[in-house]
Amino acid sequence: MEGDLERNNHILGDRWESMMSGHMTRIANEKGLDAQNFRCADCTSPIGIFYGAPRLCWYTGEYYCQNCHLMEENMIPARIIHNWDFRKHKVSKRTMVYLTQQWRDPCIQMDEVNPSGYRYIDELKKLLPLRLQLATLEPYLQTCRMLTPELLSTRLKGLHHMLGNPHIYSPHDLCLVRDGLLYNAINKLVQFGTKHVRQCALCTAKGFVCEICGKDEIIFAFDDMTSQCQQCKGVFHKRCFADRCPRCERRHNRNTPL
Repeated sequence: MEGDLERNNHILGDRWESMMSGHMTRIANEKGLDAQNFRCADCTSPIGIFYGAPRLCWYTGEYYCQNCHLMEENMIPARIIHNWDFRKHKVSKRTMVYLTQQWRDPCIQMDEVNPSGYRYIDELKKLLPLRLQLATLEPYLQTCRMLTPELLSTRLKGLHHMLGNPHIYSPHDLCLVRDGLLYNAINKLVQFGTKHVRQCALCTAKGFVCEICGKDEIIFAFDDMTSQCQQCKGVFHKRCFADRCPRCERRHNRNTPL
């Protein structure tokens, strides 16, 4: 009996966690009291006209009793993502705890949950080129022996998750985007990174020479004048690179039987 109860509680916990994480990027629709059988979505006690006014949680779209909903307010991440709406809304007690715990978790993949945000939200549109530059700097900054972990950590100041994936955000990050603070922080990181790579002998050795024109200069993917092949990650001058990548063509020719 105890094993079955523990297993059922675990399943219910997984379902609740899945529901809550889904609402992080998806605006919840109000379900209505009848869908809840006129019971609190948390403790299942009766709610309705005869038991006190039910309280709506804007995060889950469900109703709660007065014990499980203290009328606390918080921003709703999904409304930020889709509507760029930073207003605070009333949430249940359990939701408030969940959002507090997850607020700095980089769990929002912006290009998947709202790719049109890059077209219509000026702050995200402005920040994206810097994020892409930082992503191309990541292999150098993470592997350079001249950069100690302590120095890199000091420069990143809690933005480690910004290095690799240019589209990942936490709810807290989006608030920083709105205020222009994240743009300033990423801009400083890019300036630091590009300066280091150009001045570091180890990093410069990992640069590229444009195979198309053969010009004797070291180029990098973060340079404004370059393009990077998305297949082999080779780097070329923008003016030289068209649809055909010589590195990929060589690889294709080697693998094609005569």
